[in-house]
Amino acid sequence: MLLKTHIAFAVFLSLLIIKYFSVEKQILFFSVVILSSLIADIDEKTSIVSKRTRPLSFFINSLFKHRTFFHSLFFPFFIYLVLVSFDLSFIGIPFLVGYLSHLFLDALSKEGIMPFFPLKKRLRGFISSGSFIENFIFVLFFILDCVLVFFV
Repeated sequence: MLLKTHIAFAVFLSLLIIKYFSVEKQILFFSVVILSSLIADIDEKTSIVSKRTRPLSFFINSLFKHRTFFHSLFFPFFIYLVLVSFDLSFIGIPFLVGYLSHLFLDALSKEGIMPFFPLKKRLRGFISSGSFIENFIFVLFFILDCVLVFFV
């Protein structure tokens, strides 16, 4: 999936959670969800996240191929547990929401994800990145984001 689709979906989830649950630090929650929804692509050399985080992304790219470790369930839950162990659940929960939103969308793509890496089993969907269907999903979530911001 493309960056814009990940952002639109993460905004949608953030707005839903903020509106229907008692989130105290709303701006922090929203920001962490959005940022963490993009982090998984640090292992893709051409991603915006990777380009903005050199030399860290260069190091990560040398260790892992795209859609392996950083597109598994292990990484976000490990980070979540670290954050919670330091009493930072107010960051851990939105981190998990954003990161899992990325994995969910990528699991819908034809490339899929390996949720239990290093096991090679992939979850694959039917959507091609940049396709009409993905653009439709983006527009749908963009409209839903606007509805939640302006009408709910």
